[in-house]
Amino acid sequence: WFEATSTALLSENCASPAFQVSPRLQQDRHAGVAHTDRMARERLLLRKIEAMRRHHMSLADMADVLEIEPANILILEGRAAGTVPVLGEHTMKWNYAFEFVVHTAEAVVTLQLKSLTEDAKTTVLGTYSITAADLGDPEDSIRTIVLDDKIRV
Repeated sequence: WFEATSTALLSENCASPAFQVSPRLQQDRHAGVAHTDRMARERLLLRKIEAMRRHHMSLADMADVLEIEPANILILEGRAAGTVPVLGEHTMKWNYAFEFVVHTAEAVVTLQLKSLTEDAKTTVLGTYSITAADLGDPEDSIRTIVLDDKIRV
């Protein structure tokens, strides 16, 4: 989900609040699987991955043997190390409008992309700020935002 704030609001009593939140998307990819069961499965997979790495197996061969996607092996290893690697380029299409009534084109709108970690804590995945003047024409407001190369969990 996104959270948005703006500076230079026209009035504290205006219809657009200074802090706005987009709807949250469903994140639980393991619905119906208990957290402890999932963690036990991940520990077992990590032990198998470590054994295969000791025998210098390729990522593709490990994925074939474990019957999982190669990217999931990297995610499991990253999670064990305390980070989750961002694999390749990810594109998120977002069509949710935040509306702020501001009194100057120098007003700054700040967006924060947020997520929940495995233990249900909120984490900020990235922050993007832009002035009202730089937003330009609403019909041409597509932006590419680059986040850090690793997301801490």
